[in-house]
Amino acid sequence: MASLIHILGLSIWLFLASQGSKSAVSQKPVDIVRGSVYIDGGSSIGMIDEDFICATIDWWPPTKCDYGTCSWGNASLLNLDISNKILLNAIEAFSSLKIRLGGTLQDKVVYQFRDDPGTCTQFVKDSTEMFGFTRGCLPMSRWDELNNFFKMAGANVIFGLNALNGRTIGSDGSTAGAWNSSNAESLIRYTVNKGYTIYAWELGNELSGNGIGAKVAADQYAYDVITLQKIVQDVYRGFETKPLVLGPGGFFDANWFTKFIKGASNSLQVVTHHIYNLGPGISQGLRDIENI
Repeated sequence: MASLIHILGLSIWLFLASQGSKSAVSQKPVDIVRGSVYIDGGSSIGMIDEDFICATIDWWPPTKCDYGTCSWGNASLLNLDISNKILLNAIEAFSSLKIRLGGTLQDKVVYQFRDDPGTCTQFVKDSTEMFGFTRGCLPMSRWDELNNFFKMAGANVIFGLNALNGRTIGSDGSTAGAWNSSNAESLIRYTVNKGYTIYAWELGNELSGNGIGAKVAADQYAYDVITLQKIVQDVYRGFETKPLVLGPGGFFDANWFTKFIKGASNSLQVVTHHIYNLGPGISQGLRDIENI
């Protein structure tokens, strides 16, 4: 039986594309439209696969501000309230929701060594640093809490590893040297020893092509992914199912991606890239949507 949805108070902003100018954007809403929409629930017109729905939890601290607002609050991996039942129920409702743990600051994160319970310094705002923050640290106690939470929620965790560790970064953002995988390997071994299940390990965030803040050459990135795959194969030896290896998690550049995929093809299970169709948070496209 068809469902009936009443739409009341729908305010529509018109974009007069035919005028061919930004000045043609209407700056006032049209008359309120009231009506009914009938949805035929008896047949489908398309299907999505189980990987269609996913989410990301970022690293940004509360002091991260953009475009006149500090909107991140306590929403990062380090301070998200994972005791919140609403959050738990929301993730459970998706049934095996894939959650990527990562973002811009992931390449500035170090992981507390299991045998070094000392100081684990958090991100500090510093305009002289890349991305405006110093390096931060993931305490193993917090890693324990996160994994226990995601286990309860039934989420599939994709963790973004620090791909800049051990490299030197030039003034133009270019990097030199191979990825120092020792800190990441320590985290992976700790994760396995604690019995935590990780769906995939992803290397780096937006370091492909021209990069964001920093960039890694395609052939070097491929070599680093091969290193990660060797670590995963070694640490998960004897496991029937091993985590996937993902990369590069950056913006698409055809020449760069071609070299990268060719070089890492035997070690890379999933190719990931980022796309922002409406631009950054300051873009007019997003502002128009906010005004709807």
